[in-house]
Amino acid sequence: MINMKKKIFTILFIFCTFLLLFGCSGNTKFMGKTENWEVTIIQRGNLEQLQYEVKYLGNEQSITDFSYQFESKTLHSSGTMGEPAPTPFKLISNTRVIGQRKIEEPIKLTINWNGKQETGELKLY
Repeated sequence: MINMKKKIFTILFIFCTFLLLFGCSGNTKFMGKTENWEVTIIQRGNLEQLQYEVKYLGNEQSITDFSYQFESKTLHSSGTMGEPAPTPFKLISNTRVIGQRKIEEPIKLTINWNGKQETGELKLY
């Protein structure tokens, strides 16, 4: 009975060790800033899970006609928001991109809002 408990404990210990080593690693983080925007993209270890965070840093009272575009060799993503939004403004999006490959190069950023446009680059952190 004691040997059986030791075996079960050993198997559980090994399983948890592998889970910690391989299951939770591999997140890739990109960050960048323009005059009015701060953007973070996190690619989760399974590669298909992407989290975008787009934060407005400017002084305008509201955001209208908002759109963003992220472009790199391995990422092509864009989105829009039709309804006006008050500031402070922050967009957080969790997206699954089937077949997404690992992003390893800088990402070109384009943001449009209130009839304005800013471009920048997100770099690996």
